[in-house]
This record gives sequence, structure tokens and C-alpha cells, in this order.
Amino acid sequence: MTRLLIINADDYGLSPGVSAGILRAAQGLVTSTTVLVNLVTRLEVKFLIGAAAGGALGAGIHLNLTCGRPLTRDYPAALRDDYGAFDKAVALAEATWSEPAHRDAARREWRAQLKQLLSYGVQPDHIDSHHHAHLLDPLFPLALELAVELGLPLRARSAQREVCTQNCVPTVDTFVEGFYGTNWVSAENLLFELDKATGDTVEVMCHPGLTDGLLKLRSSYRQERELELVTLSGAHLREEVTKRGWRLGGFNNLR
Repeated sequence: MTRLLIINADDYGLSPGVSAGILRAAQGLVTSTTVLVNLVTRLEVKFLIGAAAGGALGAGIHLNLTCGRPLTRDYPAALRDDYGAFDKAVALAEATWSEPAHRDAARREWRAQLKQLLSYGVQPDHIDSHHHAHLLDPLFPLALELAVELGLPLRARSAQREVCTQNCVPTVDTFVEGFYGTNWVSAENLLFELDKATGDTVEVMCHPGLTDGLLKLRSSYRQERELELVTLSGAHLREEVTKRGWRLGGFNNLR
């Protein structure tokens, strides 16, 4: 019996180089990506739709409160930096979201991002978030709310998986975060993570990409993206994964 393996590339739209790298990785092991709606360009969306139409790549929404500018005009100043962009440090502090008005702002912003993605002609097949913001305890109910409404799978860690099940929200049995960072991006480590994964459905989070000027402004994770791209593009690794009983697929297979 084969097990479902989703290799999900975060950050489509973070920069043209990242988007190009993800599309290239889809010729290898990557089966899915998630879109940073407030950053992605229409040209990048066009390329993504083409890849999705060819069956090479599933696409979800990468809910964002930590990079770039918000889509909602009335997003609170307390949640922005001096340039009007999301304040990452503020957004990743759980205490920030103890304020009901801030949680309401996050809800409206995420819904605006979803509306924009749909307007581009992309029907998301799953939900996750940039820097795992939706996994913060005060924000997880907001993401769960969207997942229930849309009937979409939601990225969850073990502590939240039971809540997803109770709400009939699909999620994988094991979410692998260990394929990340210079010391952990290798074919050997990916296979190690898969060998210890439990359950019939597994998502591996990855971040392939190509470094460009915009990425240097937006992320410190750069050379590692290129290493991930090389690793995930290897034909030998794909053969080894299949040999070990994995069936590559996307979140539509999970539903």
C-alpha cells in the first residue's frame, strides 16, 4: 500500500526568483505550493495557473501577516512598521492577538487575501501561512474558520490536529518541518524524515527558490533555497522516494 506524500513549497510570490525556483522544482519532487497573495505579481500568477492546468502543481493560499503591505487599507498602525508594511516581530508575538480588534483585523486581512487570490482565477486547494502565523493559538481559530467555510485542508501541528478532525477539516497525519536550513537540506535527511514519519498522509514543507535582489530584501533564507532546489530536482531522489512506497500528490488527493 502506498502512502500519500505532498512536497509543499512555501512562499510563491515572495520574489520572481523564488517563484521561478518553485516552478522548476515542480519538474522534480515538488507537488504543491502556496501563494503570498499580497506580494505575487500577475505574471507569476499566470505561470502558476499554467503549471496547475498541466497537473504539475497544486496551489494553496499562504496567509500572510508578516511580509509586505496589507491589502486592507484600515489595517491597524500598531501592526505595521514605520513604512506601512506588516511588522513581523509584532505579528509573531502571541500577546499581540489578545486584543480583539487586532484579531478582527487579521480576519479581514486574510479574507481580503483570499478574495484577491480568487479574483486572479486561482482556486486554492489548501491553507497555510507565512512564518506559521496561523498556528499561533489566538489566530488558529481564524484559519480554521476559513478552512471550514471553504472545505479546504489546513496545515496543523500535532496539538491542533484533533481540533481539525473535530471540525471535519482535512489535515495530514504528519507535517514534516525538518527539511529546512543548511545542515538539514539534503536527500539523505529528507529520506530520514520520511522514514520516521507516521500515518498514511505526509506533508513536507520546503522552500526552493533562486536568489534575486528582491529576495535579499525580504528574507535571510537565500542560499538554502537554491540548495533545496537542487536537492528536490534530483531524479534519483524521486526514484528512491517511490521505491520506499510513497505516492506523490497534492492536497486534492487528501480531500
